Amino acid sequence: MNRKGSSVSKGWRDLPGHLIPEHLDDGFNGAAGKGMRVFAHATGMFVEGPVSVGLELLHKAGSTESGVVAPTASVLLNQYQYDLAATRGGWVIDES
Repeated sequence: MNRKGSSVSKGWRDLPGHLIPEHLDDGFNGAAGKGMRVFAHATGMFVEGPVSVGLELLHKAGSTESGVVAPTASVLLNQYQYDLAATRGGWVIDES
């Protein structure tokens, strides 16, 4: 596998400013993301492993704070998108 997928982070406060929604600007974090929201999925440790059927969390090289949600096997793009969409029931807005 190529370790590519949808980018994720342990927490939004550690993101670069352009990835933090501008409405979360605290005067220090450089928040400049336009029309963005921040979501959380699941609870617990930010560790590599299964996320749901067909998906897994993989850390980015040299980091335990950021990663990707990637397919567990080679699949067509529409299958990957379907698998990601199937996790939406567990998403909650996390902007506190």
